[in-house]
Order: sequence, then C-alpha cells, then structure tokens
Amino acid sequence: MKFNMIIAGVFVFLIIISISLVVALRPGINNNDLSGDESSNTSFITTESSESEINGGSSSRNDNSSQDDRSSADYIQRDENGIEMLVDVMPIVNAYKTGDTSLLTDKQIKTLEEAKRIISKIIVDSMSDYEKELAIHDYICLYNSYNETALNALGVYSSDDSSPYGGLVLHKSVCKGYATSFKLLCNMCGIECELIAEYEGNAIEHAYDRVSLEDSWYYVDVTWDDDEYYGNTYDTINHKYFNMTRAQFCVNHKLDNTCPDSTSEKYTYAYNNIIKVNSIDEYLDKVYAHHQARAASPLYFDLSGCGDTVLGFSGNEGAFDYYFTNDSGVERLNEPSSEILDFELSKMMVDGRVILRVEFIAS
Repeated sequence: MKFNMIIAGVFVFLIIISISLVVALRPGINNNDLSGDESSNTSFITTESSESEINGGSSSRNDNSSQDDRSSADYIQRDENGIEMLVDVMPIVNAYKTGDTSLLTDKQIKTLEEAKRIISKIIVDSMSDYEKELAIHDYICLYNSYNETALNALGVYSSDDSSPYGGLVLHKSVCKGYATSFKLLCNMCGIECELIAEYEGNAIEHAYDRVSLEDSWYYVDVTWDDDEYYGNTYDTINHKYFNMTRAQFCVNHKLDNTCPDSTSEKYTYAYNNIIKVNSIDEYLDKVYAHHQARAASPLYFDLSGCGDTVLGFSGNEGAFDYYFTNDSGVERLNEPSSEILDFELSKMMVDGRVILRVEFIAS
C-alpha cells in the first residue's frame, strides 16, 4: 500500500510539472503581454498610409526612445481633412537664424545641432548655391540609409522615419526623411527649397523637393539618388534626379499644376557635367573608366566633334553597334544589355545641344 501511494505521488508530481511546462511554453504568453506590447503603444503611428514598395512604405520604429520622449510635434501631422502633412522644418530653420531654441522639442534641438555640424563640415562661403545644394544632396546620399524595415505588413511606423531627426541624427529614414532633411539644410544655407508630396488617397506616397536658383525651379529626388535605396551595399552617389527641369522630372514623377515650370537649364546636373569628346576612343575610355570606378551617375557626352558616329561595344556574347546622329531627335538607342556593361543609351537636348546620355544600371 505504501509503495502504491509513493507511485501515485510521483505520477501526480509529473502531471503538475507537465501542466506547468505547457503553460510556460504556450505561444503568445510572455512578460510583454502582461505589461502591454509595443504594437499598442500610442507612440506608433497606425495608418493606412503605407508607401509603395518602390517609393517607400510604412516603417517599423527603429529607435529606442520611449513614448515619454516624444512630444506632439514629433507625430505625423494631418490637416483638418485628414490629409497627411510633411514634417514642418521651419521651426528649426528659424531657430538657426535667430539663435532662439526655446520653442523647439528635444529632438528638434538635436536635429539643429547635427545640421549645424554638417553645414560646418561640407559648406564653405566661397561655394555657389548650386555647389552648396550639390554638397547637401551628396552628404544625405552617403550618410542616410533607406529604412528597409519600413516595407512591412504591419502598417505602423515611427515618425522619425519621416523627419530630419531620422535622416540626419539616426541616419535612417524613408523618402519623407530624405526630403525634409534636404529642405532643412538648404534653407539653413539660404537656398529656397520647397517640399513636394505625391498622394495616394489621404496618405503621402512619395516625397521630394524643388529648389529655386536664379529664378528657375529645379527638381530633386534625393531618395532615388541614394544607391542604397535599390539594395546596393556600396556607397555610390547617383545624380540622375538631381536638379532636373520639370519636363525631365515628369517622366518618372507626378507633378501637379502647382509645380512651376523650369525657365532655364543652367543649373541642371546634365548641363554642368557635359563631357566634350572629339573621338570615339576618347568616349570609350571615359565610359569604361566610369564603369570601373562603380560610379553611379549618368554621363552626358557632346559628340558633335565626332560627326555621325557608330558606337561599338563588345562583350562575351559578341559585338553591338549603335548608330548615333547629331540631329535633334531625342530617343533611346538601346535597351540595357546584361552581356556587356549594364547601361542604356539615350539622346537628349541640353541647352540646345544634342547630348548622348549613358546611364549604368545598378546590378
């Protein structure tokens, strides 16, 4: 009898241990469930404003700040009609000009201090506004990364991803962080710059900028010029979408009627980077050197000194010839070819000249 009681006790003990293990390992039960997990924290923005996979999307929170660290000024703003608004950087710009930071939040003050450090590092007084703008564009491309965790199915993201705090302090943002960072630095340097947003319903689908230089507007998409946005791990800067005319920019962007036309090409990137060559050999040398350097920006060639030209490229699969003429017809000359250099050729008009544009395709 005593032996049977011992066996029964052991059996009951094993049952209790088994039940305890089941409860402990039960899915969804953890300490966070007892205290409330982050997905229900009001410092997250829950919205239908998921950006497309191409233009950036809702992002997960990527900093360690708590809800108590955030003020209402840090939250994504909506107007009276529920339309999402881009972050207003003017309080920081005004504080920079006046020296009065009393109205800024802690994050705005940190953003201002970092912006001042950046300007002191990359800007000198002798620069033209175009050179300052280019330096700002290149800095953001090099030191800000696109927040790929933004492309998730949760529909929640931190407002830091959409602000200069994300772009300049945390070095990680979505397109809205790129655009607002660019505007902030430009405005602090005295360059007129305005934000532009593309909308999908009441949510911002994509964001970029326009700048005014000598009374002409030029359009800039810093996000699309950052090669990391396309998943590349090497640090290269593209200038494909730096200072384009309205007509050039509208090929890939949706500008509405409120966006002014460009009255000059003087400060387009293409105009300021035309390469004049007098022989096909000289042209080929520059193309191959550009490719070997893994340079991302397009090349713009003035081939008027070469006459009507046959452009020859050879690869493992054989030779490819493209006939280029100096008439005013603007056309794509070939599709990208993976057998050779991964580039495409097109003709474009720049300041009345026929230019051959060579763009390398990121692989």
